[in-house]
Amino acid sequence: MKLELRKDDATDDWWVITRALGLGEVREFGIERREYAGYVAHALTDSARICDADVEGYAEEMVAIAQAIQRRGVAQFKRCAVDAREDRVKFWSPRNSRKPGHVPFESAAVLAAQIMEQLA
Repeated sequence: MKLELRKDDATDDWWVITRALGLGEVREFGIERREYAGYVAHALTDSARICDADVEGYAEEMVAIAQAIQRRGVAQFKRCAVDAREDRVKFWSPRNSRKPGHVPFESAAVLAAQIMEQLA
């Protein structure tokens, strides 16, 4: 799975880690019904997400995510987190995820190099 770092066009310093779409692949959005402790909520879904929520944050947080991948460690912030201690790297949003997404270490390492080149 190829990952990419995308800049949010609406803000000066906000970045999102997503799946890179393949040739001819279209990004799809939808609404999902979720239940939390008896309450019903609706959440936006995005086919490019690597987990069930956006993994997003400021440039300095993305650099820390990249450094954690490179040293095979952990980094966690309000809306982005990574655990690279295993061969399958976990990505999630501590604020919004119910479960992490898993990608091969090789994919995460390529993303980390991209982040360092682009933001460090």
